[in-house]
Amino acid sequence: MSDYRLRSSAISYFAGWILLVGTLALFSTIVMMSGVPDLTADPSLIALGAIATWRYTWAAINLGRAAAYQFAVFPRIRRALPTRANASHVYVVVLSYHMGAEANAAVYGALIRDLKRHGRPATVVACISDPVDFEVLNAFRHLGKVRLIPLQQSNKGKRDAMERGLALLAQSNPPRGSVLALMDGDTLVPEGTFDRTVPFLVADPELGALTTDNVPLVAGSAISREWYRLRMRNRHELMSSLSLSERVLVLTGRLSLFRAEIALSPEFIAAVGHDGAYHWRLGRIGMLTGDDKSTWFYALRRGWKLMYVPDVIVYCLEKLPRQGFCGSTIALMFRYFGNMARNNTRALRLGPLRVGWFTWLILLDQRVSPWTSLWGPLSAVSLGLFYDKSVLAIYVCWVLLTRTAQCAIFGLFRLTFHPLFPFLQFYNQIVGASLKIAVFFNPDKQSWTRQLTGGVAVRHHASSSVLLWLSLALLATTAVVVATL
Repeated sequence: MSDYRLRSSAISYFAGWILLVGTLALFSTIVMMSGVPDLTADPSLIALGAIATWRYTWAAINLGRAAAYQFAVFPRIRRALPTRANASHVYVVVLSYHMGAEANAAVYGALIRDLKRHGRPATVVACISDPVDFEVLNAFRHLGKVRLIPLQQSNKGKRDAMERGLALLAQSNPPRGSVLALMDGDTLVPEGTFDRTVPFLVADPELGALTTDNVPLVAGSAISREWYRLRMRNRHELMSSLSLSERVLVLTGRLSLFRAEIALSPEFIAAVGHDGAYHWRLGRIGMLTGDDKSTWFYALRRGWKLMYVPDVIVYCLEKLPRQGFCGSTIALMFRYFGNMARNNTRALRLGPLRVGWFTWLILLDQRVSPWTSLWGPLSAVSLGLFYDKSVLAIYVCWVLLTRTAQCAIFGLFRLTFHPLFPFLQFYNQIVGASLKIAVFFNPDKQSWTRQLTGGVAVRHHASSSVLLWLSLALLATTAVVVATL
């Protein structure tokens, strides 16, 4: 556990500043030596400016909404909670997969301590995968009002384990007013988590589920740690903005709480275990990953209010899944964005009246933003090749300055900034946009198996690649044509 750290070393921090300032100085010198070309009437620059205005306007809107929620709306909701809003019973399903004895002891120890502190009757289903996990759980003998049920996972994946755990709890006939938490086995629950989350579900009969802030504890290099920190910080800002409209875009698997009557219903359990989405070209796509998107869509479709609790933090044990920063982050983003793509279309079909206008527009923007994110670098490269090479240096300076300002402003929400953030933000923009486009054309590809999920998908797999490359070629050609006008 000592390998998992919240922050990078001071050496990496100062090295990051040297990299950021040095890169800016280098390309600024190139610009001054080459001169600034006159592009005031260039069609490519006009198009780039229009797209940039749109993107920065969206960012400003989300920033303003997040600030309003965190500093005005949510504190008012917190103050209005009744002093005694207790659940009849708290149920927790924990998914632990090859975490190791030390991590499991820390995770279950923190969870059980907080449930005992919460003081309400509680049942924990521990979905475990290794024989040594039973020995770890046996150490927790004196649990008071907390009942611990070990459940051996099969080899059918996380969804199967969740389905079996939920079905087991559903058989116990939970009392009215109960709450159920779904939690990953790499999540550390700080003291007071249930005291500060359960009352929201008890006090508001229209609230179906909520999720909390996540802070990563990362084992590995400084760049991997800062990548996780930047991702979670951006999540914090977006979730706060969405929660202003009483919706979120995901009920994160790290820790989300539901009304028990929702999470233990047969329909919910079936959605977790056997969810799927219909695609016009590929047929039915079975969901292998993205259980947190399935639970989210179930609650969203039925019109429940969804909430983000920004003042409750859980700590996530993170480690890149393989050697190499780029390979690991690409694999992770492919999974994240694949889950997003497989649920985006069916959520849009619910319509703005069911989803909420702002959330629906965010879902619509998910379809458009990958293309606009790639327009900037494609335009810069085209202008550099066909007009003036100094445009490339100007673009690098612009990217670093704007991403630094953006990261600094967003950092005010959690008082976090690292000089690697501007580089990582741009990396996420370009690589993330490319992966989003790829998964929108290949929603049947899921990250851990590459398994195609239906006969129709097998027949039309080649069409996915053809449509993807034709679309990318059209985007690149358009950027070149506009640059040469």
